[in-house]
Amino acid sequence: MIKIIDLFYKTITKPNEAFKRIKEEKPITDAFIIFFIYAFVNYFISKISIMKNPELFKELVGPQAKLIFNPIISIISSAIWLFIFNGILLFFVKKKNNSLKYSDILTLDFFTLTPIILLFIPQLLLLKLHLFSLVYFMSFIQLIWCLILLIIGIKVFISLETKDALIIYIKSSLIFALVILISIFLSTKLIGSGIYPIK
Repeated sequence: MIKIIDLFYKTITKPNEAFKRIKEEKPITDAFIIFFIYAFVNYFISKISIMKNPELFKELVGPQAKLIFNPIISIISSAIWLFIFNGILLFFVKKKNNSLKYSDILTLDFFTLTPIILLFIPQLLLLKLHLFSLVYFMSFIQLIWCLILLIIGIKVFISLETKDALIIYIKSSLIFALVILISIFLSTKLIGSGIYPIK
């Protein structure tokens, strides 16, 4: 437990040092603990956001969206998308360093989720005060922070320049975005054809 707390703290305060340790120690179990905490936080924030802002639920998601906020579905969904993204990321990383494994990239990516966990309490307070604009702004900050950590991690894991690490991230993100768009398109087609009807 002390080890994971230390790595969590170092990822936030000294990311270069943290990712060097992560590369050497390969703490995959600790990484999965970070992921499950992240998945719970993500689910909880989403649920509270909807509860505090019911109009958002109706306009953006629809009446069937209660399924999306089921904790099991939320965790499984988060895992699937992160696993897909890391598979894409590994493809480009292996072009620079063929010795890295999927578990290495997964461990790296899971530890970059620490800002989302760190800012969980402030987000809850903002939601309680109905300051939704600040909640969205904080989510944007979390996204940028996670992105910066991932680029630093890629740079450390493969010994690259920042520019090259950024290029790898951009390529991976573009393909990942394409996968998401295709999945949305196919889901819409299935629902429209009646194969997967919404009652």
